[in-house]
Amino acid sequence: MIICMYLFVCMFRWNILSNYHYFWKNNGLILMERVTSVYNSNNLLQEQIIEQRDASSNIFGYYEKLNFDYYANNLLKEYTVYSYSNNHWKYYFKFYFEYDANNNLILSRYYNDYDNNSNQWLLYSETTFDYNIWNNQILTIRKNYSNGEWINNYKSESAYLGPNKLEISTDYNWNSSQSIWIPIYRTKNI
Repeated sequence: MIICMYLFVCMFRWNILSNYHYFWKNNGLILMERVTSVYNSNNLLQEQIIEQRDASSNIFGYYEKLNFDYYANNLLKEYTVYSYSNNHWKYYFKFYFEYDANNNLILSRYYNDYDNNSNQWLLYSETTFDYNIWNNQILTIRKNYSNGEWINNYKSESAYLGPNKLEISTDYNWNSSQSIWIPIYRTKNI
């Protein structure tokens, strides 16, 4: 126990933290993966490496890596996920974010693949967010990108009586054959 505490303190001092994930099987805990997290000078997560343990050899091998990038105001700008294959890291997917002057998330883009020939991420979906004067989220629209076109997918609309006083919220799915939003769920506060 003293050694574990000492390692934790040393690693934390260097802005690195490792933890282990177990699962329960046949009345016992089995070690499955090790997650190493690296933090920048602002204590924001900069990189995370996930290693999975081979049950037969008891050796950890790389599985996934996540890299995080921030704006100057410490809001998350993007994070990229890599998978490990054939002894090197490969791009897996990426999220990109934009914010308004009040630090509200206004745009989220999801890139689901990387084209090595053009050295570009392939855009899959985009979600936009709108807010009222109290900075409550009132509109969310997600569109998928396919063959050079944006296709509606999901929408959520909310109405507020005041700051953080949600009155009603409605979720919709896009019906492409009729080109209309179809309500799928509604919440009304009484």
